[in-house]
Amino acid sequence: MRKAIIILTGISEGKTKFVNTIRENGYWTWNINHMNFLSSLTHKLFWDGVRNDKYYEFIKKFESIANEYYNYNLLYAERLIEKLFKSDKTTIVVIHSSNAEMRKTLLEKYENCYDIHIVNNNGGDYECYKSLNCENESYVEDLLKIVEELTIEKESE
Repeated sequence: MRKAIIILTGISEGKTKFVNTIRENGYWTWNINHMNFLSSLTHKLFWDGVRNDKYYEFIKKFESIANEYYNYNLLYAERLIEKLFKSDKTTIVVIHSSNAEMRKTLLEKYENCYDIHIVNNNGGDYECYKSLNCENESYVEDLLKIVEELTIEKESE
């Protein structure tokens, strides 16, 4: 099976269903969400675990500083992508919470990197590899077809 990097954006419920569906269908998947990693660090700073306005404000500032000084979001994603290629088990890395610059960099750097945008019936224009409507009856079937296309070994490989 070919490994794939999926940059997933859009409607939260649709993204959750996307990840759960591919896992339930036998794809060993890792999620990369740099915000979760930052949250784990805040516990060491005595955060009380409550996700309130103060927490989100801190995480936003923390992320901004980490990006300004260390290019955190991109380097964190790239480190986990490197682990993907070394893993015998993992097939797909799903990247959440990416910005336009990071998406562009990853799409240019990795040939097997794809951006998928999840919308609802309200739609919306977004330039990407594929856009899926999570409210369509065929949502699960459509996403599984796309994931199969992304992970199937190519003839020349």
